[in-house]
Amino acid sequence: MLKRMASFLIPALACIGMWTTVSWASVNVYAEGVYTDSDLVVYLYVDVDTDPILSYGVKLAYNHSDLGSPVVEKNSKDWYFGKQASPLPTPNAEPDTSTPGEIIIVGCKLDSEDPQAGVAGNRVLLAKVSFSRLTANAPSAELFLGKSGRYSNFVQVNGNELDETLGGAEKTNPIGDVTIFSRGDANNDSFINIADMSKIKTMMTDEVFSIWADCNDDGYVNFADMSCVSNRIPSTETNTIIVSDRTQTLIPSGVYTCVYGYSGINNLTLESGSVSRLLNFPGSNVITIQSDSSLFTVSRSGAAVTFEGTDGTILIIPVGTTGQQIIFKDQNLDLIIQSGQVMLGEQVVGTQSAAIE
Repeated sequence: MLKRMASFLIPALACIGMWTTVSWASVNVYAEGVYTDSDLVVYLYVDVDTDPILSYGVKLAYNHSDLGSPVVEKNSKDWYFGKQASPLPTPNAEPDTSTPGEIIIVGCKLDSEDPQAGVAGNRVLLAKVSFSRLTANAPSAELFLGKSGRYSNFVQVNGNELDETLGGAEKTNPIGDVTIFSRGDANNDSFINIADMSKIKTMMTDEVFSIWADCNDDGYVNFADMSCVSNRIPSTETNTIIVSDRTQTLIPSGVYTCVYGYSGINNLTLESGSVSRLLNFPGSNVITIQSDSSLFTVSRSGAAVTFEGTDGTILIIPVGTTGQQIIFKDQNLDLIIQSGQVMLGEQVVGTQSAAIE
């Protein structure tokens, strides 16, 4: 009976912040933020590499002159009170936004069917916080323990408190990094340019996701995000070419180029290292790439085909039922939709990157 009571007592006390046994176990709390011209979204996470934890408490501090109208969405899938399918209200767990520039978020897991189950793993979401941007200043934030003093924020299933590990003896130190970049800044260098398009393509190949690479905010990293980034590249870094006849047009390296074709045969030559997106290319076009095909992978998203070379060349081209010639240094290939499949020579172009045959 005592053992059973203890199995409920520790989680219950953790959920209301009343536990005081200190531990130095390893946990990592951090946040990732992504912003546009009008909003900022911050995701708060915890990594738990040791014994599972039963509760958390965090405070997100921000400049309320730059950010307003905070909306908190807590992760109720992993953190709940009662049964996961029909949770009960967690005591004293409503987000506190009463102090301008601070948001206190607390939560716990007390599963009535398995009280000491706890939560463990990497990148466990605590909550998502959305703001409206009030100024053009780059947004920033800091992360602290939710409450100080005798309150216990992070408590393990065995009753150990982890707060001093995170916030120091006084529980007032910042407890983790808050990394914020703009949406589309896939390589996190604080600029939107062609390097981000290349980074997104690599992430697609490696099946890696980040909120910054998800330019169109649909929950995926794919060719649509490359297109989204291309539309956000500043005009000072974008070259636009409008083709009006079949005269050969050179696409230079070192700048992102949008090429608008005409209804006839478009004849383009791409320098090694060029990054280009072709629009309105309906005819029997001739595209010369000044590199060997062995350097390239090819893939498609819908009817848009992407060629990416290890020399830095990236080409995004629409494909149709009229064949287009793709001329490399070492071979010539026809690009066409045939019998419902996108074909490059004899190779079927799929949604996953593959070396050119």
